[in-house]
Amino acid sequence: MPPKEGKKVEVKEEQLDDQWYEWKIRIESLYARQDQKNTVFYKMPELIRLVQERTEDFSQGNEVRNREIATRTTKTVRKVQQQIPLHRFEVRADGNGGEVLVAPLAGKFGIIKQAFHRVLLSMGKAKYWAPPTDLLNVFGLNGQQDGVVIGKAPADAISIEQQTMHSTQQKGRMVQVPVAWEVAKKREIVLFLKQNGVCPLGKKELEAILHGCNDIPFGPNKRGSLTGLDFAEVGKPNWTGAN
Repeated sequence: MPPKEGKKVEVKEEQLDDQWYEWKIRIESLYARQDQKNTVFYKMPELIRLVQERTEDFSQGNEVRNREIATRTTKTVRKVQQQIPLHRFEVRADGNGGEVLVAPLAGKFGIIKQAFHRVLLSMGKAKYWAPPTDLLNVFGLNGQQDGVVIGKAPADAISIEQQTMHSTQQKGRMVQVPVAWEVAKKREIVLFLKQNGVCPLGKKELEAILHGCNDIPFGPNKRGSLTGLDFAEVGKPNWTGAN
């Protein structure tokens, strides 16, 4: 006996029209992503490292039995040029003979979508609001999804910050390893959000998610931050092929 035909899902015509938004943000700080492709070794010439420490006993046996043993500790330090890993932003050709720095902000699995998920977890809305955000897509100013331009190369006012991380070595012993990141600061970026017509989230819910991004740990290493500047409903961008 054939199975019964399931209930037909009716889709309203207006649900087939996708909605587009323009979101202007200022990246207060954004750390480069940690990957082997864009990691180089960076020299830290001012790093001071402890080389040797020893304690010498100057007691004379029985002659100083009734007095405290005199000790002297010597420490030897020196400045060395130690090479440490430096995580850098990806560099690409700009099509005009130059190069630009890009960051994985856009796309369905980019930094912005990761920030959305962290906001929903903080709001306690992840169970019901997170699945519909899969129907949101993020694009760069010219439709980029695999990398959004954040500056020109060579490094455009990119600072380098060092942090001590813990790394597991042999036999389970933990040691502190210095690591450096390139950090982009004070960059104004224009993004486009495409909301699929069947997405159940309204504009107010979307604005709440974007507002939460102002105070959520942002980007790789979860040490960056952003500020939303403007959010507006717009027509279909020209780079989509719209008339």
